[in-house]
Amino acid sequence: MLNLVRDRWLPARRADGSIETIAPWEITDRLDDDPIVGFAWPRADFDGATHEFLIGLLATAAAPNDDEEWLGWWEAPPGPDLLRDRFAEFTDAFFLDGDSPRFMQDTDPLDSAVEVEVGGLLIDAPGENTLRKNADLFVKRGGVSVLCRA
Repeated sequence: MLNLVRDRWLPARRADGSIETIAPWEITDRLDDDPIVGFAWPRADFDGATHEFLIGLLATAAAPNDDEEWLGWWEAPPGPDLLRDRFAEFTDAFFLDGDSPRFMQDTDPLDSAVEVEVGGLLIDAPGENTLRKNADLFVKRGGVSVLCRA
């Protein structure tokens, strides 16, 4: 089962230009010789969402204890081993599959839900009114029909 905290699923670009798939706790790996300099999703909104995800994860699981520790981490960020240990406490909440509600899953009943294509979840998808009026001149429907688990 894919775990969003433990497993490698984030496409990351290193300073040398290479791209590899990392786990969230590996964000500070190889800071001295070839650090992660950005994410390598095919869409800028996915890069932004990944930044937000990691900020929230770090703020929740690895917040410094005080200003002094924060300043120390600013100058020398915590290594992957420490981040993995801090994130481990939250691993169970970040399994993508399972019998109980999952991370960020809306548990409201789906009785009145309208089924939409997966592309409708993306920021640049035309809205319901645009689709109903067939007015998607600049923002086209059908751009994304599937997404992988990662």
